[in-house]
Amino acid sequence: MGDQERSERSGAEGQRERNPDNLFDRDDPRQSPELAEDVAFKLFVAGWFFLPWLWLMNVVYFRELLVGGRLPPKAKTYVLSSGFFFVVSAVAIVVWAIVYNVSYNSWGEVGEALAVNIPKGR
Repeated sequence: MGDQERSERSGAEGQRERNPDNLFDRDDPRQSPELAEDVAFKLFVAGWFFLPWLWLMNVVYFRELLVGGRLPPKAKTYVLSSGFFFVVSAVAIVVWAIVYNVSYNSWGEVGEALAVNIPKGR
């Protein structure tokens, strides 16, 4: 088999047509109920290791299926829980940043010890 034939053959295999009506395409985990549940669960659990951005990624990754109502029930639970815990963690981080920036000076040495960098002045 020549190089040209090999490249044409591999190109044809890589360019497989996708059927938009096929809900369960093996190439995309969002399209298989079992894989969707597995991926949603893994992203949900990984978010608990101080990686809340993975909860956001879980919601964004499955948003089309979630809105369309095509997400399996167990995966839907993981995705909605991920969204809830992302919002809670984001609010907590923003509140902490505001409280710290407004009042770290009044905390004395504790406030300075918590700072990554100490601004010069005062």
